[in-house]
This record gives sequence, structure tokens and C-alpha cells, in this order.
Amino acid sequence: LAAPGGQNLMPRLAIRLKKLIQVSPGPRLGKERPAVWALVGPTGVGKTTTVAKLAATFSLRHRLKVGLVTLDTFRIAAPEQIMVYGNIMDLPTRVAATAQEYAQAVEDLRDRDLVLVDTVGRSQSDRENLAELQAVLAGVPRTACHLVLACPTRSADLKLALEGFGLFEPQSLIFTKLDETSISTKNAVLD
Repeated sequence: LAAPGGQNLMPRLAIRLKKLIQVSPGPRLGKERPAVWALVGPTGVGKTTTVAKLAATFSLRHRLKVGLVTLDTFRIAAPEQIMVYGNIMDLPTRVAATAQEYAQAVEDLRDRDLVLVDTVGRSQSDRENLAELQAVLAGVPRTACHLVLACPTRSADLKLALEGFGLFEPQSLIFTKLDETSISTKNAVLD
């Protein structure tokens, strides 16, 4: 992947990454609507920001009817943050803390094509809190979980996160904070 004088390194890296990483398609919109995507992952990886970016992409670029739900009632002002994103994009937004509230929130958004769910960040080794989140998500059995991980995370910690969050049976991995890492560190993501 060497480039003389560093010239054209990024395009070469992009080509290499495209060959190594399969990009997930958008939501599968079947008979049962809405499609429900929950973003799970450790604290601080950018789940809330990623929910907002996905909402903007799917609603503005792909013209899908998107709704937002946050299950993060733990972090200070987390519900308000997702509500602000919803207001900016004119998307209906709900807050839920229990499996029943979550099921009701998705039911309230049944006219949407896609519901994006922001979850509370948890340590991959905190089995009790992970089980609690899993129980809430079980309120909507068709929820597809997507694991969010930050690129600057050390390889060993990425592996631990994959193991810990494996109980959610993630449909895909979403890598954030690519701009906060060096090219050599990006190799840890590919290991």
C-alpha cells in the first residue's frame, strides 16, 4: 500500500478497504413495517451521532419515512439530544425505558419505513446491564441490532466488545471516529 511521497495514499486505501469490507445494504422493507434498527455498543463510541447521521441519510437522501427512539435515559440530557435531532430533521421521536414502552414507541411509529433506536452505552463486560438492555429490546422481537465500535479502540478491546455484545447477535458492525485515528491504527479494525 506504499505510495511514493504519500501521494494518492487515501484513494489506494479506499480501494483496499472496499475489497476487504462488505457494506451492508439499507433496511429491508418487507410487509412488517417499520423496519427497526437498534444501535448497541460501548459508551462513547458515537451511537447517538450515528443514529442522527443514519436518520438524515435515510430520510433526506433515500426519502424513507424515519422515526427515532431513544432507550438512553441514563446519560444526562440523552433524551433531549435525540429530540433535538428529531426536531431538526422533522422526525417523530419517542423515549422509552422499558420493554413495554419500547414496544409502544415502535407501535406509535408504525407509519414509518424505518425506526432507528439509540441505546444506552454499556461496558462489554457488564453482563447485568447488557442483559437488561437485551430484555428491553426484546419488547420488539423484529429489532435488528447493529454494533457500533470506534476505530481508535485497541484491537484487544475491539475483540472484547465483539464478544460482550455478541449476545445481541448484531447484523452488522458500524465503525465510527475514523477521522480520529491514524492509518496504521485502522489496521486493527481489519484484524
